[in-house]
Amino acid sequence: MDNNYRIMGLAPGASEQEVKEAYRKLAQQYNPDKFTDSAQKKWAVEQMNRINRAYDAIMNYKRAGTTGQGDDRSEFYVYIRRLIQQGQCDTAMQQLDTYRNEDEAEWQFLMGSTLYYRGYISQSYSYFEKAAQMEPSNREYTATYNRMNQNRNGNIYKSPYSQEQTFGGQMVCCDPCTVCQCLICMDCCCH
Repeated sequence: MDNNYRIMGLAPGASEQEVKEAYRKLAQQYNPDKFTDSAQKKWAVEQMNRINRAYDAIMNYKRAGTTGQGDDRSEFYVYIRRLIQQGQCDTAMQQLDTYRNEDEAEWQFLMGSTLYYRGYISQSYSYFEKAAQMEPSNREYTATYNRMNQNRNGNIYKSPYSQEQTFGGQMVCCDPCTVCQCLICMDCCCH
């Protein structure tokens, strides 16, 4: 988050009004329409893209109810967790990319979580693994990593409604979800 403030030319924790004023000033300074040379215009567009991303990140952060005081990183991570819980994984991933800090276990864990909830299971595994390695004493990280390992090894968590039965010497899972999935697959094969 500090990088976004730096892009805007502000100290971390600047007020919303200061952020808006800095944005207006930078938007005037780097307005691509002011430049006639194509190289300068391209450079101005890139600068405005950086400024827009920084402004959006700061304002989203402030709108999420954080004050900008105290430990910005922990508040930022609470904000990201809230986005993930609300199903806004694309926004969470954009924010994590903006505040890219691969040296922190929490960043690794949250990036893995966004990938996991978006359905990128194999990619999320490496992030969970790094988080667990960086902070092995963190129970949440290690439990998630262990669960991912079990899933990779075929020990998939089963529904509490499942009733395992044997058929021909093999274990068969007969919970309602599995039955429904099988029926859908069989129906697709018949058409």
